[in-house]
Amino acid sequence: MRNRGLGVERRGEPVKGTGLSKDAKYMARSGQLIISSLEANKGAIGIVPKELDYSVVTSNYYLFSIDSERVDHDYLALVMCTEPVLNQMKILNKREYPMSKISIEKILSVVIPLPDIDTQKRLSKQMMKQMRKVQKAQEELSSKQMSFVKEVFGE
Repeated sequence: MRNRGLGVERRGEPVKGTGLSKDAKYMARSGQLIISSLEANKGAIGIVPKELDYSVVTSNYYLFSIDSERVDHDYLALVMCTEPVLNQMKILNKREYPMSKISIEKILSVVIPLPDIDTQKRLSKQMMKQMRKVQKAQEELSSKQMSFVKEVFGE
């Protein structure tokens, strides 16, 4: 999981079942909300993508099925990584020692605004459009920076 809602991605090479730790494991399904119990307050929250359907996750992650008739997946992913929600997570996760987990009960107590589904879709569509523009601009900047370095340093 990448922090600040930046996605859920495969980590390293696939591991055979015998190579997994003895910790409890759960099967993630595409479209589920996944939250890191260790870094929820940093925005390690996302929606499991189709390419990671049936992936195995450890007990350090919470998985939630989403009622798609009431909740837009993109809206939920976006709202879960907003400052108001992350601040609730930070307050709930007053750590007594490093790497302590935020409990499922605390996660379930987080208040999430839930307008009607049409409003959710409209808002998430607007945000996703802006995020794509930002991503494209960042990619263009990165390319220009590499060209700049090549020209200046001849590499």
